[in-house]
Amino acid sequence: MRQDELDVIILSVLPDCILRRDRLVELLRAVPEKSNAADMQRQQDLDRVRREKVAAETRIRRLIEMVEDGHMSSKDPIFAERLAQYRRNVAQLEASERSLAERRITAVVPSSAARRTPYPFDRRAYRRRNQVERPFCRLKNWRRIATRYGRLACNYLAFLGPRLIQSQKARAVARATPERKLAASLS
Repeated sequence: MRQDELDVIILSVLPDCILRRDRLVELLRAVPEKSNAADMQRQQDLDRVRREKVAAETRIRRLIEMVEDGHMSSKDPIFAERLAQYRRNVAQLEASERSLAERRITAVVPSSAARRTPYPFDRRAYRRRNQVERPFCRLKNWRRIATRYGRLACNYLAFLGPRLIQSQKARAVARATPERKLAASLS
């Protein structure tokens, strides 16, 4: 079969499989609900960051009051270390507050283990993000897709379609029972 004929076949089938009306309606119906939930979560995250920032600024103020009252020396290395740590914490919280307020971003990736006060993240959104990333990582195992040797979009899609089908078949076989694996290997 010629390459251009294969391109036409795959390009005619893919939109029917991927862009079905019922599938799009279902996806679009969930958008406002997710948007409202995301706005509420964003506002909660912003409130939490602001509370943490006020607490960090209060710790700095108390530390300075201890020096002013004579309980601690300003030349004490513990004082300098704590002051620097608290200031870094405030700067980090200010940056988080700005990004949440300006870009309306919610945390999807969990915070690092080194962070003293880990910020909450949406586990379902993180799982969905992972489910989207995994197929792209699998596709990049094929050198032709990763480097995009096909200059034309139709050639690239023509190669991409069968690889997606092959990838899904491999995943289905991996989850199947031994009898199904044997039947798939014989077909």
